[in-house]
Amino acid sequence: MGMEEITALGSGEWSGGAGDGEKTGGSPSEPPPLRSELRATEQARLAFSSIVEDSSLSLLQAFQRICEIAADTLEVERVGVWLLSEDRSQLRCVNLFERSRREHSVGPALNVADFPVYFAAIRERRALPCELVQSDPRALELRDSYLVPLGITSMLDAAIFRGEEVIGVVCHEHVGPPREWPTELRDFAMSVADAVAYRLKLAQAQVQGHCARQHAEPLPEGDRYSLVGRLAAGIAHDFRNYLTVILGNAALIARRKDIPPEVIQRAEQILEVGERGSQLIRDLLEFGREPTGRPRLVAVSQTLERFLPLLQSGVGKLYPIEFQAAPGQDWVWIDPAHLERIVLNLLLNAREAMPQGGTITVRVQVEHRNGKRGWRGYYVCLEIQDSGTGIPPEQIDRLFEPAFTTKGNGAGRGLGLAIVHRLVERAGGFVEVESQVGKGSRFRICLPRVTAQPSQPNTND
Repeated sequence: MGMEEITALGSGEWSGGAGDGEKTGGSPSEPPPLRSELRATEQARLAFSSIVEDSSLSLLQAFQRICEIAADTLEVERVGVWLLSEDRSQLRCVNLFERSRREHSVGPALNVADFPVYFAAIRERRALPCELVQSDPRALELRDSYLVPLGITSMLDAAIFRGEEVIGVVCHEHVGPPREWPTELRDFAMSVADAVAYRLKLAQAQVQGHCARQHAEPLPEGDRYSLVGRLAAGIAHDFRNYLTVILGNAALIARRKDIPPEVIQRAEQILEVGERGSQLIRDLLEFGREPTGRPRLVAVSQTLERFLPLLQSGVGKLYPIEFQAAPGQDWVWIDPAHLERIVLNLLLNAREAMPQGGTITVRVQVEHRNGKRGWRGYYVCLEIQDSGTGIPPEQIDRLFEPAFTTKGNGAGRGLGLAIVHRLVERAGGFVEVESQVGKGSRFRICLPRVTAQPSQPNTND
């Protein structure tokens, strides 16, 4: 979710004082204590007061400072700010701070529908303390796919509110022996969420002003693709009904023995073309379907090494795949089947760009991005490169549009790259393309890296 997509997110109240239920101590006549005499939670709240009012900090910088202070105060390994998308279908980690590394990054995107119990608990309580995630029923949906692989044993989450509406969550994740969350720490977690909400409220006016100046712009890219997808699926569904009748009658004609051979030949041609139409319908229906799947932690290099024989058979012997794995940890949050589909679509695209054959390079590496595309942080970048015909510069910006194809003579349906774009966007990532006519193309899929210390993520499914 880009910075501009926080338009509808916003407020909360911030006083800089103690959280609900926390005693401040002292009488009105006593002078305020020196900062060195304050408890850690009180010092942190004072720091939050300065951060949320500091107009020189960008929204992301404010999130980063808040996460650092919260992690150090609670002595937890990870603190993340997660915001709901405008349609409330996804919860995306826009900033994740890892205390042992002193690193900030973007995190994964979770489908809200996959975790109904957790989100119901968040809506019911301002703070959600889970002292033992292995047995807490509220964390059960997250346990095997997210918490255990990352070594998280205890968590303390607090909802971010806009009025009475939950718009996100601040997650405090502890790695190590399980720990308890006394009232003081629960109250402090709510103060962290309030600081985030208040900073969002201050940013809202600026974002809305920008949107007002841009009121004539078309729908955001994701909304536009979703709308086109639903329209395409509706048309494909109706067309499938007509095509079923056409193919059924053509098959009956082709099996008859009492008609001229040229009629049977024409019927067989109808069947052949009709089968291509059926494949187009399947592609349209897939493009129109919301890509849900079963996302989990996936080690990209290990997963691709396991898929490599299947991928090689998919492109053929004339196109040897040269695979280069990432040297370090390359975990992402994605459905393994979606990752396989993304790579296969791009490999087939590379194959079609080299009709005489050639090597296709598949490279995985971890990179830090400065925020020009996506949020600033670490990404696992999957690169697929060919030495084929290349793409004219004027066509690159249209590559991911539904029904747009660079192939002539009606050879392409223009949905392969559109499906790639939707799956990557659903996983919280983005796609980059570099190409030179006559020299080849390079597609880079960048997905937010998920880091942890403990057990291995999923490489099988």
